[in-house]
Amino acid sequence: MIAGGRRANLEGIGIEKTGVKANRQGIEVNEKMETNMGNIYAVGDATGQILLAHFAMAQGVVAAENAMERSTVLNRRVVPRCIYTIPEVAAVGLSEKEAKKAGYDLKIGRFPFAANGKATAWGERSGLIKVVAEKKYGENIGHPYFWSAGDRFDWRSYFGIALGGYCPRYRTFYSSASDF
Repeated sequence: MIAGGRRANLEGIGIEKTGVKANRQGIEVNEKMETNMGNIYAVGDATGQILLAHFAMAQGVVAAENAMERSTVLNRRVVPRCIYTIPEVAAVGLSEKEAKKAGYDLKIGRFPFAANGKATAWGERSGLIKVVAEKKYGENIGHPYFWSAGDRFDWRSYFGIALGGYCPRYRTFYSSASDF
């Protein structure tokens, strides 16, 4: 994959006349998507944060709820990040690197799609799912995957397989791939 880079394009829209603070990355917002002006919200690529559609949608929901006088904050951990390439690349939660940096003691599970009958039937055997879990209690904190048929995949069954045990968040238990 080759990525040329992206950034917010705020030039020529008069943002400087509004009093809204912006930097090189984009419009500055808090976790409620409020700008420094309080009653002005910003979402999506204009914020210069994660420049993906799912993230922009989540920001929009948070901004809309706060504009209606609710008190909603963006939980970045539950927003999926998807890149529709071949193979697809997607994740939700923390990456292994982010989890380590946050101080988690980790258990990492990986499951290759070549070992999955459904993937084989679709002719989509390349790719894998990776589960990043907290070791002591088994809390799932991240799920990156790489697969060209990811939009057709039911992830829940494979989280337990990848970890080789109980996956409490999805109420799934597998001790090994042979449990299929």
